[in-house]
Amino acid sequence: MILLVNGKDTYFDWMLMSPFYAAPQLLTYDFDGDGTKDLGVILKTGGGSGVSVGELHILKSIEAPGYDTVDYLLTAEAAWEMMSEIPLTAELADDHNTFIFGVFGERYEIDCSGYNDSRSGTLTGVMHDHLNVNFTFEDNRIKVAVAVGAKYENIAPLQDFGSVSAYVVFDGENFSLEEPVFSILEY
Repeated sequence: MILLVNGKDTYFDWMLMSPFYAAPQLLTYDFDGDGTKDLGVILKTGGGSGVSVGELHILKSIEAPGYDTVDYLLTAEAAWEMMSEIPLTAELADDHNTFIFGVFGERYEIDCSGYNDSRSGTLTGVMHDHLNVNFTFEDNRIKVAVAVGAKYENIAPLQDFGSVSAYVVFDGENFSLEEPVFSILEY
């Protein structure tokens, strides 16, 4: 990809893989608070049936693109690892179709019987879905959402029932997450 700023172009070896073309999202903002504007770039790097994966780039020194531009990358895998550190608890109820799901001190009852209508398998657990990691810009902030789903015995894909989202914080060199929230998907 080529970034053109003030008549100067800079080449980036970024991959944009998706069965449907999703244009990159761009936001200019001082993400690290150092007084100079950075460029946030969100790319869709994969997608398809039940899969949606993106990555985040923060570019420093964008006013004078070229060799001075530094690209800080937060991959879907790295965001998933950070999100996986958020404590989730799941207890299978006696009916074997309902999870008592706990996150951030809140408890949710998730009826997973509707997620398994056309498949056979025993509901065995709950986990973050590494195949569904999405970044978005919300006002002047960056948000990442990771799907959470029910795992069935002998069935590979998770049946997503919610997501955990958090704001991405960039300190000038490293990324972290803050203000995580759990949401139940509405079907």
